[in-house]
Amino acid sequence: IKCNTDGAFSTFSSSASCGIIFRDSRANLIGCLAESVVANSALEAEVLAIIHAVQIARSRGWMSLWIETDSLLAIRAFTYPLLVPCSLYVQWMNMLFLVRQMRLRFSHIFREGNGCADSLAGFGLRHTGYHWWLSVPTCIMTTYSKDRGGFPHFRVA
Repeated sequence: IKCNTDGAFSTFSSSASCGIIFRDSRANLIGCLAESVVANSALEAEVLAIIHAVQIARSRGWMSLWIETDSLLAIRAFTYPLLVPCSLYVQWMNMLFLVRQMRLRFSHIFREGNGCADSLAGFGLRHTGYHWWLSVPTCIMTTYSKDRGGFPHFRVA
């Protein structure tokens, strides 16, 4: 199972969210979510997204997982757990224990390639709560279609 994760943090509203999308080996959507989370920084939101992705995969019996994120610091935390903020350290260590029983791969992707998870995290900032979809939600329809069609992504700031 391929899983793209993203965390979002708004300094304006002090709100945070996670966006996670799960796909099979043919890039078909298995499920995706947007979730409001309690975080004090973008890094905490990124770390929470990974923790939640592993917990969901384990609960669904997906024991072979490839996590892809646009946070290099979160990727480095797999090797150096002390990079994780203190408030999430115990959760991170528990997650690392869970992945020992899984086949886990993790990698970095540039923001432009992580559009679906980014859009889901953005949705989570605008809509409080936990939102799970089994089909492609409208908030990622365009990005998901571009991914499936092999079209490039551009991010304009």
